[in-house]
Amino acid sequence: MTSNFRVLMVCTANHCRSPLAELILRQRLTGLDVPGTRWEVTSAGTHALVGRPMHDHVQQVLGERGVPTTDFTGRQLTEEIARAADLILVASREHRSYVVSLVPAVINRVFTLKQFARLCSAVPERTTTSWDTLGAELIVEARYARSALQPIAPELDDLDDPIGLPIEAYRRCADEITEAVSAMLGPVDRPLPRPEPDARPEISHHSSN
Repeated sequence: MTSNFRVLMVCTANHCRSPLAELILRQRLTGLDVPGTRWEVTSAGTHALVGRPMHDHVQQVLGERGVPTTDFTGRQLTEEIARAADLILVASREHRSYVVSLVPAVINRVFTLKQFARLCSAVPERTTTSWDTLGAELIVEARYARSALQPIAPELDDLDDPIGLPIEAYRRCADEITEAVSAMLGPVDRPLPRPEPDARPEISHHSSN
């Protein structure tokens, strides 16, 4: 059996940062051997350019990195989309506030991408042997990891918007996303510990005369 772990990337227009994050994460996941678990990665915008393709610079930057681009079109974030996600990763604290205001019930599973990456970097070695609950356990462990980290300036958890800037800004944004994705998947990329073999009862052999 496979279990689907749904990751939703959110920015403003679903035109730049969230498409970058969606496709970079999706490509990174293809290199992981995670039997029994399928991560589905999508994106949406709080004020989306519905039906519009990703920004030209985004497509160029992804192409430079060998990240496949698809027939991507922007879509608007809705309550239904947010509720269906197991993990919501947003570009900034402003987006997090928007998502939580839209659907308060998701508050414990929405983070900025850079915040979640920072928390995952402090996640200790996992003890689980179950692939089926891997994503949900990562969220719990990341939340617990908060106590192990020194506070930082809140704005450092935001991903700057490159819209309107030269392509170098898009490359820097992609670099930050790639770094965050690597940190986020660090605990997932570690081999799971092998379960202890079941203890076998001793078998007595009786001889008959």
